[in-house]
Order: sequence, then C-alpha cells, then structure tokens
Amino acid sequence: MYQIVGVFPGSTPIEIRNAYWDRARVLHPDTGTGDTAAFTDLANAYKVLILEKTRSAYDKKLALTMTPCTKCNADGRRYSIKNVATVCVTCQGRGFNER
Repeated sequence: MYQIVGVFPGSTPIEIRNAYWDRARVLHPDTGTGDTAAFTDLANAYKVLILEKTRSAYDKKLALTMTPCTKCNADGRRYSIKNVATVCVTCQGRGFNER
C-alpha cells in the first residue's frame, strides 16, 4: 500500500494525502495518460492508509513481513518502496546503505 501511494510507513496523513493527489492527477482515467487499474489500486491504498484504524491494522500485518534493520540499534524494520528506496522505519534510512 505504501508503495502504491509513494510514501514511507512513518508518513503523516498530510504527506499521504499530498502523495495521493499527486499520483491521482497522473493516473486518473480522464487524463490522457490515465490508467484505470492503477488508479483503482491507488484509491484503495489511500482508503486504507488515510484512516488510523485501518492503517494500524495494515501496519501490524506488514510488520510480520518486514526484515530487521541491520544498520541501527533500534528494533527497526526495513521497508522497500518500489522505485524509491529501502529504508528503516525507525532510523528513517539515516546511514542505511542498501543497493
């Protein structure tokens, strides 16, 4: 879900909203480059991430699939965002060098 919207797991609701609107403008079916399937996926991801209750349930499910961060001493988790970066949720990627 975070990959689809283009935000990191620690993002605020305002950051999620802004990222959603940026991608929605590009993917909306009424635009010349619109993609109906991608726009539907984006809308569904936004519905999950914008509400605190559904987002926390998704984060609990996601935590089971994340791998431990080897770069920070905290109990951080790595999260890979497609075409963006692989970051640690705890240290926010500070000092995290992933290929």
